[in-house]
Amino acid sequence: MKQVNFKPSLDVRLSDLKLVLGPELRIVYPLILNFTVSGELALNGQAHPKWIKPKGILTFENGDVNLVATQCSRECIRLAGISQMEASVCPTNP
Repeated sequence: MKQVNFKPSLDVRLSDLKLVLGPELRIVYPLILNFTVSGELALNGQAHPKWIKPKGILTFENGDVNLVATQCSRECIRLAGISQMEASVCPTNP
C-alpha cells in the first residue's frame, strides 16, 4: 500500500464503526464479477479513504467470476476475510 503524506485539518477517526451488508448487496464488475454478498465489517482509523482499516467477513451468497479461461462459481469462493493488511479468499465451506 502506498503511503500518503497528507495531514487533514480535522482529525476524524472511526472506532469500530460496524457496517452490516446484504442481503441484496451486489459486487459487479461487468463481464468479470457478479456476486451477491452479505456480512459485517468494522471500520477503524482516520476518516480518509486511504487510511480506513476494514476488518470482517463477507459471505458470497451466489454469483460467478469469469477469468476468461477459468470460471469460478460460489462453490470455489465462499468467504472473504478482510483484515487490516490483506484480503483473502477462503475456498472452504463454513
